Amino acid sequence: MKVDYSYIDTFLKVIDGTTDIKELANNVGFQTIISHAKVTGNDFDLKTIDEAVKGINNKAYGLTNVIKNVDAIKDVYRDLRFHEKE
Repeated sequence: MKVDYSYIDTFLKVIDGTTDIKELANNVGFQTIISHAKVTGNDFDLKTIDEAVKGINNKAYGLTNVIKNVDAIKDVYRDLRFHEKE
């Protein structure tokens, strides 16, 4: 299975401060999350992500304690990439 990591790549750059959050707006992964959020009645948008990156907890789509858990998120991401071909 081929996985598109562009959303998480960009998201991690936003967290690291090397990319503007607006770069996520046209990402297919972000658009998919937005579509799902609308169907399920959840509020999720760039503002939600911006607040999470600034340390504001938001339970929408797993954004609670993002900054606190960024190292664990990066570990899982590295493991996924490492084992992708399996």
